[in-house]
Amino acid sequence: WDALDQQLLAPFEYYATPDECDLRQVTWGRPQLAIQQLGNILGADHARARRVIDALNRYVENHSTVRAIAFCVDIAHANFMADRFNETGWPAMAVTSQTADEDRRQAPGRLAAGELRILCTCDLYNEGVDIPEANTLLFLRPTQSPVVFAQQLGRGLRLASSKDSCLVLDFVGRIADGFRFDRIYQAMTGLSRKQFVIEMTTGFTSLPPGCHIQFDRVARERVLDALRTVANQTWRRLTSELLAFAQGR
Repeated sequence: WDALDQQLLAPFEYYATPDECDLRQVTWGRPQLAIQQLGNILGADHARARRVIDALNRYVENHSTVRAIAFCVDIAHANFMADRFNETGWPAMAVTSQTADEDRRQAPGRLAAGELRILCTCDLYNEGVDIPEANTLLFLRPTQSPVVFAQQLGRGLRLASSKDSCLVLDFVGRIADGFRFDRIYQAMTGLSRKQFVIEMTTGFTSLPPGCHIQFDRVARERVLDALRTVANQTWRRLTSELLAFAQGR
């Protein structure tokens, strides 16, 4: 917030919309297994791809201004989403560890120039790549890791003369009890779970100038339900979480 208040970062507009994908069987406490399971569920889901594209069309008025990074689950998902974007008039490219080195180096410049509108990637752009012109982020990989969430958000907050703010579209699926929304939203806002619930019910009145957070009604209820569940955790569940953390799971 301090960097945003001092205008060292671009403000963001975060919109959470409901996603009807059923993710209740995903094993979130084991990251590699979770990625595999998410890939099986989301990797070739045409209905979800249509919902993502519909949301992008709904929130973006002028397509020519979009410079987007879509964070995908894995390589197959990145390729799949790039194909779906291209089919619907959004010039896109999958940028993964399988992309040829020269194509990978040229991709950020092609995005900045407007030749491409969307780069679909997994892992490569979480950190270490600087694309100040990126003004739209699509969170297509659900995560409860505050580190991953903050890294992805950070890709769109670099200042650029052509950017007033960064549009962030997130998709909240049907997730099992215990999903730690409180962790990822603390990474985004710096607010505790209790403070975030208060801000959610009052319309996020304490955000820095230019920033905006909005939840669709269904997404809002899913997040609030998950936050209430975390608040009512038993000592046994807390002990289990600490054990899993200590074992690096």
